[in-house]
Formats: sequence, structure tokens, C-alpha cells
Amino acid sequence: MAESKQQEKKLKNKPTDSPFKQQRLKAWQPILTPNWVVGTFALIGIVFVPIGAWLISTSDGVVEQTVTYDDSEHTAAGWCKRDATTKKCLKDSTNFEYQKVDASSVMDGTNYITFDVKEDMIKPVHLYYQLDNFYQNHRRYVKSRDDKQLRGVDEWSKNNWKWDSSVQMNEANEAATPARSKSANAAFPLCTPLVLPNHVSGADCTWNTTTGSGVPCKVMWPCGLIAGSFFNDWYLPIDPVTGATTDSDWSEKNIAWVSDRQTKFKLPTKASANWDYKDDVAKGVSSDYYHLYQMYPSFPNLKEEGLTNEHFIVWMRTAGLPTFRKLYARINKDLKKGEQYTIAVNPGFNVTSFKGKKRLVLSTTSWMGGKNSFLGIAYVVVGSISLVLGLGFLIMDKLKPRKLGDTNYLVWS
Repeated sequence: MAESKQQEKKLKNKPTDSPFKQQRLKAWQPILTPNWVVGTFALIGIVFVPIGAWLISTSDGVVEQTVTYDDSEHTAAGWCKRDATTKKCLKDSTNFEYQKVDASSVMDGTNYITFDVKEDMIKPVHLYYQLDNFYQNHRRYVKSRDDKQLRGVDEWSKNNWKWDSSVQMNEANEAATPARSKSANAAFPLCTPLVLPNHVSGADCTWNTTTGSGVPCKVMWPCGLIAGSFFNDWYLPIDPVTGATTDSDWSEKNIAWVSDRQTKFKLPTKASANWDYKDDVAKGVSSDYYHLYQMYPSFPNLKEEGLTNEHFIVWMRTAGLPTFRKLYARINKDLKKGEQYTIAVNPGFNVTSFKGKKRLVLSTTSWMGGKNSFLGIAYVVVGSISLVLGLGFLIMDKLKPRKLGDTNYLVWS
């Protein structure tokens, strides 16, 4: 009886007698004859090499110029010499591509960066800032953001919890009405380790109290390491005739991804957060949160736009490598060879702590983006190797031909 049940169990688990489950499907197994091998390698080479050459030519057609304006390890003698009157770097300076901008400088020309246009640049010309040695790809850094908060959702206010000075920020307040079951850090865990502003500890401060630096003890809106390290240098073009700042032919709109602008970054509203961003900003120092414009008070338009500011949105899309560029503006006019294009820099981002560099890049683009010859070189290298291998197999086949299926080459054990 037991054997019968065991036999039934085996039959129950037995795969059906089909070609697929019994591995009887018809298969095609190519025979790699010399002609097929040589022909395949030759075809790959003939296709890949011209494609690679075309990609390299396209990349070379992109005009790009770079100026370094802050380098924590650059010696004083390595910076360009500035004109005594205009304060601009001299065109024939030996270090023209290194134009130091002092963080304490004012708009007197010493914070100007001048590009000496060496080739015609067809509009739109893109302005990028570049950071060296800044690891936006660190796992802890990338995870330190609250996407609900970025979409304008406030779980704290949704629970009708109130900010008060009766307990420290890292403690719950069961005596409050309604009872506050979480501390500030526990309410915004995704922002760890930067829920409160830099140098403010939740262990020794209560809401809206200030430290010696004048920074209030409030939850950052938005919080997290990415938002807390926002690149806050900003730039303006200088009119070559009047010497004044101008925004004609200069656009800082539509520099972020459409999906980010439309769905991922929104201001809090009564519906999403039980409070309105504009109403909270109007409170000033009594606002419930420490807002982006309070963290970076000199950055343009942050008070009005908040976290929908496109420069902030661009920064929040983290880079995969320690040296990276991010789009800042588009210049909607052609730049002719021999012209000079001057930009005023308002520095705010410190690179000394991580031995970094700050650069500005003017660049045109092609259908494949900016200047990058890697893909073209890869195609040429793979195609060239394929041609060499094909030629090598052809020569071997002609010098030492082998009969197909010759049993003399089989090893019998």
C-alpha cells in the first residue's frame, strides 16, 4: 500500500511527455568552418570601423572650452594675471584657463571669468559647471533624501503633530495634543544623517531655538545630504559693451528633466501637507521648517520657487562619477571665433574640504550629446581587432588548411 502511494507521488511530479519539457526541441548548431569565421570577423570589422569613425567625427565637431576658477590645490603662481583696470584675465596670459575667483570678492571684475572663443560655437551654447573629486555616488549620500517630502507631502503635519519647544527635537512628546509619537529624526528617517541643519544637534536643542551660528533648530525642507550640499555658486553673463550683468540670450529654464519638473518636485499645499509653502515662507523666522532659501539666502529665486527651482532639481539627480558636469544655462546666440564671453561668478560652494575643483564649461552639442569620443574609439578598436583576427584566420587557413571532420585530430581515450 505504501509502495503504491509512493509510486503515485512520483507519477504526479513527473513532467509531461512534451518536446519542451523532455528537451527534444529541434536545435540548430552551426558548424564554424573557416569561411564562416573569416567572413563573420570581416563583416564586424567592415561595419564597426566606419561607424566608429563617424562617431569620433561627430564628437570632434563639438566645440568645448573649460575654465577652472577654484582649485583647492592650485598654487598662487598658477593662476592667470588679471588686468589692473578691467580686472579680467589677460588674453595672452600663460594660465588663461585658470582664472581664480575669490569667495569674498564683489562685483568689481575680480569675480569675472572670460572665455576666449577659439572656434565658432553655434547656438544653443550650453553652460555647465563641473565638480572634481565630489562623490555624489556614495551609497549613504544617495539614500539621504525623502521623495515624499520632495513631492510636497508632509507626514508630520498629516498626523496633526505640532512643532513646539516643550521637548527636544529628538524626543517624542506624548503629553502634546495630539500625542506626538515620533521624534523629528524618526519622522524623517530617510533623510538621515541630515534631518536638522548642519551643526545643529537634536539632542541638545528644542524647536526654533538658535545656536551660536544663528541657525535655527528646525527640520530642513527638504532634508538630507543631497539637499544639504546644494551647489550654490551662481552665474550671470556680462554685457561686452556696458560691462553690466544681462540675461538677454541667456536661459535657465527647461534645464531639468521634464519628468522631474512635472512629477517629482512640488511645493507643499494644504491638500498634500496641511500647510501651504507660500504661507509658511511669509512667516519668516517663525516658519515651521528651515527652508531651502534660508539655507542658501544669496541664491536667486529660491524663496519664490523653493524646491521647484530647476538648479536644485538638476543637483538632486546625482552623478555616477566623482568628476561630473551639470547644466546651468543655455546661451541662445552664436559665439564667433575671436570673441570673448564673460561670466560673473558668485561663489558659495566650498571645495577645500574635499580637495576639489570648480570649473565652467562652454559647449555646443550634437545629436549624441556633448564631446565624448569613447564610444567611437570603442567601435574602431573592436572593428580593427575583428579585421586582424579575420585576416589571421584566413592566412592560417591558406598556409595550413585542415580537412573538415578529419578524425586524425580526435583524441581517443
